[in-house]
Amino acid sequence: MEELERNPNESLLTAINPFALAEAISDKAISWGTDIDKQYSKLASTLGITVDEIFDADNPIIHPRAQLKKGEPVKKLLSESEAKANLMNFLNKKVINKPENLKRSAASMKRLDVAKAKAKRIADVLFPEKTEASDSGDWTHPDVKWKTKGTYYYNAPEGDDPIQGSLGDCYLIASLASIAWAMPYRILNRASLYLCDSVGDSEGNVAHQFDFYNKGSNSKKSPEKILEVSDAIPVFKLNERPVFASSYDAGETWPAVYEKGYAKYISGHEGDKPNYISLIGGNTYVALRQLTGGAVTVKYHNKTKASELLKFIQSNCGKFTTNDYWGKDGYSHRVKYPMTAEIWGNTEAAGYGLFARHAYSVFGFDYENGQYYVVLRNPHAASPATKDVKQGSWRVISNHFGFGSSLPLNVSDPSHKARWSGLFALKLETFARIFACTAAVKPYE
Repeated sequence: MEELERNPNESLLTAINPFALAEAISDKAISWGTDIDKQYSKLASTLGITVDEIFDADNPIIHPRAQLKKGEPVKKLLSESEAKANLMNFLNKKVINKPENLKRSAASMKRLDVAKAKAKRIADVLFPEKTEASDSGDWTHPDVKWKTKGTYYYNAPEGDDPIQGSLGDCYLIASLASIAWAMPYRILNRASLYLCDSVGDSEGNVAHQFDFYNKGSNSKKSPEKILEVSDAIPVFKLNERPVFASSYDAGETWPAVYEKGYAKYISGHEGDKPNYISLIGGNTYVALRQLTGGAVTVKYHNKTKASELLKFIQSNCGKFTTNDYWGKDGYSHRVKYPMTAEIWGNTEAAGYGLFARHAYSVFGFDYENGQYYVVLRNPHAASPATKDVKQGSWRVISNHFGFGSSLPLNVSDPSHKARWSGLFALKLETFARIFACTAAVKPYE
């Protein structure tokens, strides 16, 4: 039984999806367009902060419950009262008390009132008031209802399906995307009738069963927990948009239902409506093992050369011995085992359009003009890196059949109308420097 070597400086990942937050506080879908600069300008205007503050590693809007110290790993989550006070202090300074908002005029006072309202709305979304039923302990919220929102999945899970919401569980959504990309058959739909005596029940009439494995060590035997949840997910009452995770395919629910099942597993909740707050802050190498039960290997970048990281990624890719068409050195460019990468407190990340304390999926590697790249996906399904990236497309070789296709790189579409949004290929050396660790999970043989 393998035990992970843990880095003493490891950091909890707590980043939310700021685009999802902006739409939540606006109570509507926002037309973001595809121009990255204009997207961030609109995002900054909606949230009432600057673009630089969006990428600030110590921004409590993006990391609402983290105990933040500049450049240091997140070791602790704050209590709700502490975190909310910290957030309001930030908002009062950044959004409300700017000099241009304090001019003595009716117009400026109107803007000041809007800023206060915006700050309160952000706090309400990030720290939702909850009530708990006296017997079941189910999570409820005055603006939220539980409802079936579509089909579990169409055809099969795909790597660009999972989209993170305004919850700090990037590590989970990135892990789900990695599993769907490399081993989609692990995303099962074990379903049965849940409320067979009810017709058109708004809270779901199908039960889905999930396996979760011991979070303390690798296990090749039986799962630690086998849990059931209905297909009802939390949606906003006003517009019935998912409160947390969603899928690129409209009407597809498997990322949201999986997130719900994981919340039930982590929280220990016995009912069908777990409190998602337990998902805030985590690591991909733990989630990968809990979701698959496989053997996890982690490479910490401060102990690993860039060339060794490349070999690690290649070792988790397919290998061709004959008819090698696009593969460099006989390797497929596409991983066949789920891989993830994490950025911790690195303040340099913002300069590359990357979020600190955030998780990314590793889909493979690429090679062009003597330069190796690592292909990654942001679980925001938007916001690819903007510096030291390969342009054009990624030539992918299938692990199974030996043929390839091309996927577009550097597409950013927070409206989720373009496939593979958030996919980018980052220079290997930059990846090695900015990211803190890379993880891979392999099933036991």
